[in-house]
Amino acid sequence: MTANEDFLLRDGMPFVVTGTTYMSSDVHRKFLLEPNPGAWYDDFSAMKKAGVNVVRTGVWTGWKNVMLDVGRMNEASLRGLDAFIHTARAFDIPVIFTFFAFLPERWGGVNPYFDPRALEAQKEFIGAIVRRYNDVKDIVWDFINEPSFSSPGRLWNTRPNYDQHERAAWAEWLKKTYPAPSDDARAAMLQELWRSTSTEPLSLPLPEEFNDANIFGDRRPLKAVDYRIFAQEAFADWVQAMTACVKANGGTHQLVTVGQDEGGTYERPGPQFYADAVDFTCLHNWWYNDNLLWDGIVTKAPGQTREIELGIDQHIQRVLEAAGDQLRFQHNRQKARTAIDDLVARHSSSPVGAFFRLTHHHGERGQRGKVFLQPQRRP
Repeated sequence: MTANEDFLLRDGMPFVVTGTTYMSSDVHRKFLLEPNPGAWYDDFSAMKKAGVNVVRTGVWTGWKNVMLDVGRMNEASLRGLDAFIHTARAFDIPVIFTFFAFLPERWGGVNPYFDPRALEAQKEFIGAIVRRYNDVKDIVWDFINEPSFSSPGRLWNTRPNYDQHERAAWAEWLKKTYPAPSDDARAAMLQELWRSTSTEPLSLPLPEEFNDANIFGDRRPLKAVDYRIFAQEAFADWVQAMTACVKANGGTHQLVTVGQDEGGTYERPGPQFYADAVDFTCLHNWWYNDNLLWDGIVTKAPGQTREIELGIDQHIQRVLEAAGDQLRFQHNRQKARTAIDDLVARHSSSPVGAFFRLTHHHGERGQRGKVFLQPQRRP
């Protein structure tokens, strides 16, 4: 698989993705620790019949069960992954494999993005898996599912972790971003910019400085803005380092990406900042399906295609009504398929074309439909 600015490509031809996130229908996220190739075969067979042409999977939890210590991989888990990839290949279904979820595993480090101990372990983990499959053509590496930055205690937000590695990186970023003839001159410049007093240190912003407020009091919201920019650049640097790791371990022909949800449009690491470090961007529309068009626009990086993963819980009809003039859905349930075909027939001259296929996904939180979307231009 390759990519250009509009499409993922397979064998040089545009490849319209109609896929699903899948681990296993019996043990879900534990599928590499409790492998069941028989169940996978049955599930892949059903997905193939439903029109699924890509599966997204990976390690969402229990990374130390796959690599307990740095460089010591669990061979049983890797053989489970061998069987999973062989099953996908048997049905000619490419795999997007995700290494981490929400925050990178630290393996004893204090910060997932700055601690050298954590970074070295992450590269060992990624490198070991990439080396094993660097001859596989139809595999895409997704570094992290829906990332936050950088405090493990404040997921889904961009907040400092206040450890020594982050403090050092923050100080270095301030020097680079605000050049001055001396440290004292820089401190005076930032005190003016942040509206702070001369006695306040150039430290990381406090948690309350990120809060919305009508009266700021002693909060320094402009310092929090600087931290958000610092966080975006630091995350992009992390992605660049992981991309280099993939290439150094033989994955030179394999695509890399990061799958972010709507948080990447405002609060958390955003595709526009790390797009240069990946081959294509990926957006997960989970909570605000009515914002699908807007989210797709603001996360489209110049010169890159962008994949959209749409989560459908109990709102299929609502989404259809919101997107009726622009989107086509196909569902493996006959009732939904008939309704959608009628919708398409009524709007066959729509100026914008896109194709969906919804597949049944057995999630840990109940039944959920899930789909990947790749917009298609009409001639």
